[in-house]
Amino acid sequence: MHYRKRILLGLLLAGSTLASLGATLTLGSDTVSTGGISVVLPVTLEHAASEAVAGMQFDVGYEDVPFEAVGATIGPAASTAGKTLQFAFVDETHARLIVSGFNLNTIPSGIVAYVTFQVMADAPQAVYVAELQNALLSSAYGASISVTSVAGAITVGNPVSSPADVNGDSRIDAKDVQLVINRALGLDISPFDADVSENGKVDAADVQMVINAVLGGK
Repeated sequence: MHYRKRILLGLLLAGSTLASLGATLTLGSDTVSTGGISVVLPVTLEHAASEAVAGMQFDVGYEDVPFEAVGATIGPAASTAGKTLQFAFVDETHARLIVSGFNLNTIPSGIVAYVTFQVMADAPQAVYVAELQNALLSSAYGASISVTSVAGAITVGNPVSSPADVNGDSRIDAKDVQLVINRALGLDISPFDADVSENGKVDAADVQMVINAVLGGK
């Protein structure tokens, strides 16, 4: 049976879990036909009305992928609240964004920033992850607000891969096994489909299928 790996472009259940999560920051996903071009991904804030988010910082991570962050601009949700954006490189594979302002205005749900990535010209066809890391959200009075970060993805070309290649990096290895285990335990909300068997749930059967693929079985 041929399985088709689907990339989730949004966290469908975020709206029903915001009350317990505090807030969610999601990096968008996009597809390019080839390498050598730039991609702009939005960073979207979602939170319950009771969460008065007034400022934030987060890192964008892009390790072991054929692209890098090259800049960022303020998004409409943050701009409307009178905030500004600061962008700086932490190291070769991480960039930091700070959204703040000299006011007590709260930031509504919506796009808070746009991050521009440059895809290398020789990037192989595959799906690559860009992560949001070290996210900190604050109220106008310095109180910390809990936040869940959701990774994004850049797809180059139209890669054909096994459903066991959960993270779409054109390799089936321990990373894929761990992703399926995390999803089965309810610990993971990455933008990838871990339902390898396509039976509508992620459980031990999916874990075993990926392990078998790593070992060269079927």
